[in-house]
Amino acid sequence: MDAFYASVEQRDKGVHNAVEAGVDTLEHGNYIAPEHMKTIVAKGIWFVPTPYVAEYDAQWKAERAGKQPQESPGLKIEEETFRRALQAGVKIAFGTDVGAFEWDMSPARQLITMVKWGMTPAQALRAATIRGAELMQMQNDIGTVEANTPTSSRSRVIRYLTFRSCRKSASS
Repeated sequence: MDAFYASVEQRDKGVHNAVEAGVDTLEHGNYIAPEHMKTIVAKGIWFVPTPYVAEYDAQWKAERAGKQPQESPGLKIEEETFRRALQAGVKIAFGTDVGAFEWDMSPARQLITMVKWGMTPAQALRAATIRGAELMQMQNDIGTVEANTPTSSRSRVIRYLTFRSCRKSASS
């Protein structure tokens, strides 16, 4: 890969311009218009959403104001965009936006949001592993867990931490 172009776009005009310019990835993509989905699929552009951040923002802002969390219009738009991308067959990889929430919170919480928004658990795990490796064109080196490889010894720890974090997130 000679050059790789990522675009941090969250609104319609920016997404449109990025798609037309030929980016490789759309990061966040809080809103992607339905008419752009076909073009994104045709051009093979990756979508790297950060859906947990939207949920966290809605929760955090409500808690800071001493109110009960409510679904915000932005959260609903982001969920609808994610579902449309999934349905359209857009290539999706796991994004984190670490730093947009407390540092002691595991980014694995996002797996729960991805499943809540329409992915199967297997699709969400693939988005966080092999799909990310494919995005970076490193699928021959990383992104899978296989016996007798350097990742196999760590895989039990990773699976445990992810499972533990997801269970803890689901119960909170």
